[in-house]
Amino acid sequence: MTREVHIQQNTNPEESKLINSLRVQVAKLFATTLFGLVLCSFGPFAIFAPAAFCFAHLNSDHAKALGTQAVAFLIGYIAFGASFFVDGTGLIGVIAAIIGGLISLFIRKKFSPQFVVLNVGSLIVGAGVIILGVYVLSINGSLYDAVLIHTNNFIEQLKNNKELSQALNLGGEQAIVLKSLISSPEKIATEIVSWAPAVFISGVFLSTWASLYYVLRNSFSWRKNVEYPYGLVHFTFFKLPFSYVYAVILAISLVLLGDYIGKYASVVGMNILYVLGTLYFFQGFGVCYDFFVIKKIRGFFRSFSLMIILVFAWRAVVFLGLLDVWFNFRNYFLKKNEGDKYESCTFG
Repeated sequence: MTREVHIQQNTNPEESKLINSLRVQVAKLFATTLFGLVLCSFGPFAIFAPAAFCFAHLNSDHAKALGTQAVAFLIGYIAFGASFFVDGTGLIGVIAAIIGGLISLFIRKKFSPQFVVLNVGSLIVGAGVIILGVYVLSINGSLYDAVLIHTNNFIEQLKNNKELSQALNLGGEQAIVLKSLISSPEKIATEIVSWAPAVFISGVFLSTWASLYYVLRNSFSWRKNVEYPYGLVHFTFFKLPFSYVYAVILAISLVLLGDYIGKYASVVGMNILYVLGTLYFFQGFGVCYDFFVIKKIRGFFRSFSLMIILVFAWRAVVFLGLLDVWFNFRNYFLKKNEGDKYESCTFG
């Protein structure tokens, strides 16, 4: 007791306040990182996970954020073993942490939202291509052979699952489809190799875009620490350069003339279309969002309307984004005296 009193008496109040502040900051960093990992374990919610990691960086310095995240991943590995990364949560968490860190870095560098989305997405996709290339060179055989081996192993695990076996024995349309898939691993492997590029690339850009939206939407929590000259008005004014239209034309040509060009031309063309469709979706969403903002439609009705559009009319949103390249739809519903804030949106 005497020793505790002696320590308290010799403790500088400012040092004590600093220590308590540091503890609170570390606790917040760990909680934010843990929330990001939780999102990574819940399927579709993983696209928002980079936002959690980005908040950790923006509300602290990079060293503390990286250290906290490294400790969190180490705890996950100790608790769950290699399966923490092999089964997906840890691996998705690492990708989300990298995306979140890059978003925060570009925000600190004061790059525009469009620049952040396009360049962070491109960096992650480029890194993924390099890693995949190194992996293919390190194995004996092609990428298809490697995917086929993993597919066969997964099917064997499914066959040993008692609940799945009971479901198959019950019959029905779903059981017939599942039996057909299990009996043709080559077909599954082919589909994975054919469409994995579009899924990965679109997923990376979608995650970057959605996370940046959430970060800017809740910027009150970090703007006192980081000066950033852009906001949601710049984010929603997402407009791709006209040159992307030539890539759309190329992709459509590959799809329509695939039988005459080559065996995989149509597949390559569809992959390009899906990726470009994701980017034009961002542009179309911006047009829809700005329409509601400019017409002063707020609150629940705006949120509900946007949700309905995204769920049931997302193809129309993509088409709207593509048409916006030529028509600039904002000119049709924007008053002349309101145009300055949009015309002033420049992208570095």
